[in-house]
Parts: sequence; structure tokens; C-alpha cells
Amino acid sequence: MVENKEEVPFSVLDGGRMIIRTPFLALFLLHGLRDVRAVMSFRGGSPSKEQGPRSVYRFSLPDGEGEKVFFLKRHHHSPLRQQIREFLRYGSFLSGGRREWENIWKIRQVGIPTIEPVGFGERKEWGGWELESFLISLELEEACRLTEFIPKHLSPPLDPSLLSRKRQLLGELALLARRMHQAGLFHRDFYLGHMFIKDRREGEMELYLMDLQRVFRPRWRKERWRIKDLASLNFSAPPGWFTATDRLRFYKQYRGISRLEDRDRSPIRRITRKSQRIWAHTRRLWERGKIQKIPWGFENGAV
Repeated sequence: MVENKEEVPFSVLDGGRMIIRTPFLALFLLHGLRDVRAVMSFRGGSPSKEQGPRSVYRFSLPDGEGEKVFFLKRHHHSPLRQQIREFLRYGSFLSGGRREWENIWKIRQVGIPTIEPVGFGERKEWGGWELESFLISLELEEACRLTEFIPKHLSPPLDPSLLSRKRQLLGELALLARRMHQAGLFHRDFYLGHMFIKDRREGEMELYLMDLQRVFRPRWRKERWRIKDLASLNFSAPPGWFTATDRLRFYKQYRGISRLEDRDRSPIRRITRKSQRIWAHTRRLWERGKIQKIPWGFENGAV
């Protein structure tokens, strides 16, 4: 069953293998994107990201009033080991496309802004093993990735006005993290690079949480996943841009407290240690050539 908590109308295609939100149906049919094979073999657009069996393309379709811009994330033959691991964690064989589709609705349901989903599709073998799948979303207009926004708009040294904006950003980050975790949801890739921001002229800012394929709601060991999310975020905020005071301010706002309590000592230590382990692991991968470049802000090392 397709999870769709907002009750947005959608249409079922390709014998149940493909779902497209009804307002976009005519446009996709007009351009021949009527089944999973057609979408998986679509050659339009330009590559945004390619990583192993997964690729992301940006493409546009003319609709008579201009063009609509979409992102197409495709999963080609996900490794069997990964599918078994996901089955043990979730108790079912969900394709990459379907899992992210359902996670988008879960995140939207708890009031966290994210991408606008358009559709997904999947092909499976007997027994539920994924052959290939995809997710289509609308482009998020007038938004900037946080790892691009911060060095462009919040480069130190900060005058009082910019310092106020930085504190506002920390508050929005803390609110997003708290809202997600209070709903029992954990991102598992909770880095600044997976968040976008719309910075309004009126002084308002709105954060959007992206890359939701690995979001899940665990039945046990929730504290472990909470620490991992917070450590990932802490790691992705490089020391040259975020001070110890910034981190403390974020943590207190996340917890909804004005002063630290004795029970905060242990999680803070665990977050710090986990952040250091993430950095050590990332550095090893970079040195072995497993990742293309060192994360933003860590060009000179140290976490």
C-alpha cells in the first residue's frame, strides 16, 4: 500500500509498478514516461550525482506554460547484501524508490519541510528482490544547500547582525532535529549537506530536509540513533565555522533547556566521541580514494 498521508491524488501505472501524482500524469504521458522501463531508460537532463548503482539527474519537461524542472533518482540493481540488511532492519523488501517516497510523506506529516514528491516506480523479481526503482521530485526553487549558504553568507568574522542570523539558523536546526526525533524518526545521514535553506528577505529562514532514503522509525535502541544523528550533524559543522559556544547553544535549544543538567554530560560525551569516529572514518576513505573530496570545511583537517 502506498503511504500518502496528505491524501494527494495519485495515479497507478504499469500494472501497479509506478505511481504518479495525478496533476503531473498528463505531462509524463505526453513525454512517453508511462512505465518503469521508460523512466529508467530516460536520457534527458544532466547528471547531478552518480554513486555506484544510484544516480540523480535534473531534467525539465515543457508543459505549455513554460517548463517544470524535476529530479530523477534511479536505483540500478541494488546489491543483494544491502537488500538483505534492509530487510532485517525493516522486515520487508522495500525498493529504494518506494522507501524514499514513503519517508517523504512521514517527514511532511510531522511538519518538516522537504522535497515535493511527484512519483516513484519499481521492478522486482519473484520474492520481492529489487531489480530497479526510481523517485521523481520537483526542483526546490530559490533554495540553497546549507554547505553553500554558510560560507557565502555567514563567513567569520561576524558583525552583530550576521551573528544574530547565525543564531537564528542554529535555532532552526535545533527545532528541525527535535521535531524529527520526537516523532521517533531518525535520518541516519543527518549532515548539513543534506539540508537546504530558503532565506527570505523579511528575515525568515526555512530549512528543508533532503535525502530521506535511509530515514526510519526504530522499535528499539532509539538513543543510539539519536546520538548518531546528532554526531553526524556535529561532525558536518566544521570548527572554523562553528564554535564550541555555537554547539552548546544548538544542544540546549534541541533539548529545550536554558542550562545544562547532569544528565546531559553523558550524551554530549557520546556525541563528541562519535563525531571524532566519523571524521576518522571519513579521512580514511578519502586517503584510500573511496570518496572524491574531503567534506566542506575540513580541508585543513581536525574535528
